Amino acid sequence: MTKFTIITGKALASAIKGRAAQVETFKEREHQLATSCLHHVEQHSDVVHLNGLLSVTPANYRRGLVLWAVAYGKVTYDAKERVFAFAKGKKSDLPGAESVAPADYEKAAKTGGDKTAKTLMERLENAAAKTIKDEAATPEDLALAKALAAFLQHHKRAVVVDMVKAKATAKTPAKAKAPAKPAPVATQEAPQLDLVAA
Repeated sequence: MTKFTIITGKALASAIKGRAAQVETFKEREHQLATSCLHHVEQHSDVVHLNGLLSVTPANYRRGLVLWAVAYGKVTYDAKERVFAFAKGKKSDLPGAESVAPADYEKAAKTGGDKTAKTLMERLENAAAKTIKDEAATPEDLALAKALAAFLQHHKRAVVVDMVKAKATAKTPAKAKAPAKPAPVATQEAPQLDLVAA
């Protein structure tokens, strides 16, 4: 049995918060590596890196990785051998792969779309809110998170104002202007020559 120290009190709460950050970081890193593997498969018709990633992925994340890779990449999965194989005639969807992490794929597929993938604004808002609530955040991180949250709120208001203005101008048809008067046509008159010379 592995020996470790029992954590209690504030240290336990802090460790749990740190663990949540580690899990999120793991999920992002796994997504980056898996997407890179699919790009490698696309370019080189080679699954060696994807199989390598599968072998080091924790057991509870493997199913998501397999389903995600088969859904988005030019690969099949042999459940008996537990390896990926290149699928020559299959079409890949690399933008789709970039939009949802392997760990979130199964959940997204069940809800009928990529509802787990958030907009950049939502991800930034969440990161700022987590940092503001984090008791272990450094003063610099806290200041940055508060500034980011304020900026995002201001940006949201500006977007709403722009949307309202756009709707108002779309509903009110512009008055038709009277057609411009045509410019006078310049006519060239033949110069009159004085044929009678004095």
